[in-house]
Amino acid sequence: MDADPHCATQVNAYSSTPLYDALLSAWNGERRGACAPEALEQTLAALVDGAAAAWPRIHVGRERFVRYLGTRLPSDQPLDCALARLPVAELYLTCACADGDTAAVAALSAGYLDGLALALRKRSIPHTVAEEAQQAVAEKLLVAPVHGCPKIAEFRGSGGLRAWVQVVAMREALQLMRRLQRERPLAGDLLDALSAPGQDPELQHLQQRYQADFRTALQDALQALSPHERSILRQQYVYGMGVEHLSAMHGVHRVTVFRWSTAARAKVLKLTRKRLVKTLKLSDTEADSILRLVQSRLDLSLRRLLAGAARE
Repeated sequence: MDADPHCATQVNAYSSTPLYDALLSAWNGERRGACAPEALEQTLAALVDGAAAAWPRIHVGRERFVRYLGTRLPSDQPLDCALARLPVAELYLTCACADGDTAAVAALSAGYLDGLALALRKRSIPHTVAEEAQQAVAEKLLVAPVHGCPKIAEFRGSGGLRAWVQVVAMREALQLMRRLQRERPLAGDLLDALSAPGQDPELQHLQQRYQADFRTALQDALQALSPHERSILRQQYVYGMGVEHLSAMHGVHRVTVFRWSTAARAKVLKLTRKRLVKTLKLSDTEADSILRLVQSRLDLSLRRLLAGAARE
């Protein structure tokens, strides 16, 4: 008796339909009424080739990608019909991004993320919130949590990728707006971090003496950071992303990432110093003395501050 050609259990190491077999290994739908294995194998090969041609600089293993498609097919539709409705080229891109492919990350950033802030502003989202949301969405979509996959892997292909990304961005923008209404001033968080047990007695004395002025100076400095600068610092200090990962994510050279990070940290210190000198009439020597103490704990303070903001 001939074996059932639709049964995945008939697969062996020498199968002539590897893509068909990979699809069935990931799909839990009804197999009756599907195309013959050989015909569906040809269909899958054409879909993979077309997706790869759409992104010539991106590579995903053929069977890996077909299994990825299989997890996104609805279980209540025939295979051939369900496949015809999937945005296969966009799923190829998101699959590669989920796998950390450098070219795919750059392509997603350039084609789908770079214009998010403008799209949000057209929907009445304030400029600063829109810029912050764009950076936050890039992090969430492309940075994997400690246990799990990056959010880009949640794209199922039931609609277009651009519309899905914009929905994610709008939700992020609304969350940011709600958070801004209730969060404490950033400078207060930084002062709390600087006041941790075991801090330098001299710094503690300076904070007690100039607390209000110091708080205002820090607040002004932190608020002066652009969303991009805050994002770079958060990616480094909270998510622990190194220069190599950041350069791939942002599509720039490693030296550029280093310059961004260094400039953001220097900006916090420079603006804090400038405000203290102006408000307290400090000499250059006195201002430098204060800033040296602050700088000695800046990395720890940034990590705590940005981690707190990321959890909200």
